[in-house]
Amino acid sequence: MRNADFSNVLGRRIALGLFLTGLMVLSYRVLELFLVPVGWAIVLVSVTWPAYGPLRRVMGRYVGLSALVMTLLLGLTFALPLLWVIYLLRAEVPAAYMSAIELLGQGPDILPPSVAHLPGIGPELERLLSLFSEDPAALRAQMVQWMKPWVDQSLAFLGDIGLTAFKFTFALLTAFFFYRDGERLLDESGRLLHRLLGERAQGYLNAVDGTIRAVLYGLVLTALAQGALAGIGYWAAGVRAP
Repeated sequence: MRNADFSNVLGRRIALGLFLTGLMVLSYRVLELFLVPVGWAIVLVSVTWPAYGPLRRVMGRYVGLSALVMTLLLGLTFALPLLWVIYLLRAEVPAAYMSAIELLGQGPDILPPSVAHLPGIGPELERLLSLFSEDPAALRAQMVQWMKPWVDQSLAFLGDIGLTAFKFTFALLTAFFFYRDGERLLDESGRLLHRLLGERAQGYLNAVDGTIRAVLYGLVLTALAQGALAGIGYWAAGVRAP
């Protein structure tokens, strides 16, 4: 009798374990698209939390409004540079296209000797320039053939832009709730970790927070240094177009 009871209990536990495992797998499949935006929201809120503190104190009891203002500032930090680049491209791409057409119309002799003598590249460029001067239609057909794979990739890239915009919007929405309820979430998470890890929990939390800040600050400072050096190089070379 005891063996039968044990078998029944074991069977129920195995069935429950399989059910919970399947539920976790299905939940992951459903939430997979949202995990990365939530992760980015956690990182961005963690890094910008010191800047959010003074805003929270100034607005006092208006917690939702302070969270909304900080979320909008965070969104503008990413959106404004992107809009500025798009504005520059609208002005620069047509001018660059017209300059290239005018330059190519001068024939193959426009290549400087240092470029014309490059192995493999120089002769091919001279052939293309000569072809354009003699038969623009032939080069146009060749360009269409070359551009077809790029067009296909561009369509996929546009789809990626839409997906990225959705993820960014969801990350901002998640960041709003983290700003609004971040202190309560930290308290709840801290109590849970203290129950699981004891006194070591605070050390783990400090290590995670410090690592996130160091990595993100390092990425930002590296990008700023690269941009500054590239700008100085373009200025020294006399490049006019941004």
